[in-house]
Amino acid sequence: FWTPITPIQGSILHAGSHFGIPGSGSAAIFLGGMLLIGFTPGPRMLSDNLDITYTIIWSVALANIFGAGLCFMLAGKMAKLSAIPFVYLAPFVLTVIFFGAFNSTRHWGDLLALFALGGLGIFMRRFGFSRPAFLIGFVLQNIIESLLYRILQVYSFENFFSRPGNLVLGAIVIAALIYGLRMKTKVQTETTAHELSAKHRGPQIGFILFIMALVAYSIYDVWDLVFLGHVLPIATSLFVLFLCSIGLFILIRGNPGSSFYHDGELEWQQSAEGYEKGPFHYVWWVVGFLVSTYLIGFLLSIVAFYFVFMRTKAKTSWLGIALMSGASVGALAAISWVFVVDFPKGILQQLVAMPWPFN
Repeated sequence: FWTPITPIQGSILHAGSHFGIPGSGSAAIFLGGMLLIGFTPGPRMLSDNLDITYTIIWSVALANIFGAGLCFMLAGKMAKLSAIPFVYLAPFVLTVIFFGAFNSTRHWGDLLALFALGGLGIFMRRFGFSRPAFLIGFVLQNIIESLLYRILQVYSFENFFSRPGNLVLGAIVIAALIYGLRMKTKVQTETTAHELSAKHRGPQIGFILFIMALVAYSIYDVWDLVFLGHVLPIATSLFVLFLCSIGLFILIRGNPGSSFYHDGELEWQQSAEGYEKGPFHYVWWVVGFLVSTYLIGFLLSIVAFYFVFMRTKAKTSWLGIALMSGASVGALAAISWVFVVDFPKGILQQLVAMPWPFN
């Protein structure tokens, strides 16, 4: 968090805000935030939102100057944060994430979407899928779809694929994809390939089948739309199905040298440190937090989660838990008072008149 934005990263953010094309994961997060607050990254930023563009430029410049100074002064103290056990940070981080997600549209569906995408990200990391690429695709999809509409309205579908420029760009994309897969396979270690025996490929196969089912449903969902409405979703879905079919064939056939042979959970389990719990252990804690929020509301769930989680996992004293949970609830109550924001309400708030801020 305290790492300053380097000039290269700043130029990437600057260029991304101009052209709407993120060059990294951090740039994709930045552009995604702009979309959430109502600004569409792209060339129109220079004409429609020139003040915002200059604000971004000066913010990046000042962040490099002041951020570097703060890092030099606080590096020693901030480095000590890495020594804090995760059981003390997890409740606070979970509180901030769910509170921020809910206040995007103040709808319960945001919390469910957060949980679903978070679970998807966990398995993508486990099986070696690129999460920044997924995020970049999320940012670019609206821009690509609108540009494709314009192209197909100017040129017919047949002429679009017969133009030399499009064929060259398509060939470059395919070549880059093949080269990336070959390089990833090349750096695959023999130890990892040996560890992933036939009995260890089941979770990978199940995850790929799950992705294929989601993609197939997306095709079904947009099939009845007009041509311009379903051409991009169907085209990308078919391409993803093609790639997943290749990966499924490689896993079933048993080719240890392939880049599909990756299971971060298995590597961690067999490492020197290892772990005591399974991969779903802490996922169920998050599920419990969601269920508790649905029943008794957000703030009361935070208090309950602090007491149960920190008493069970960290063996923290009752006084320490009370102080930490009280500080978190107090900070959220102050934010609610100043910025007039709501918290997710549960069944309890609908049945009983709760005092502020628990209402």
